[in-house]
Amino acid sequence: MQVSFNTKEESNRRQEEAFLKLSPSERFLTFLRLSKQSLKLFPAKEKVGNLIIQIEPKNG
Repeated sequence: MQVSFNTKEESNRRQEEAFLKLSPSERFLTFLRLSKQSLKLFPAKEKVGNLIIQIEPKNG
């Protein structure tokens, strides 16, 4: 485990650079994963089941 100390701006820049290195489809999947995780941390008061996106795991 490595610990580094940097400013918020430096940290944000590194995160953005790493994100932009991903392909467009990887970016979209990352967005969906983060959205799903945020729902667990911050559940909505009302749940609407209008849209279900199911991502099948890759075989192999």
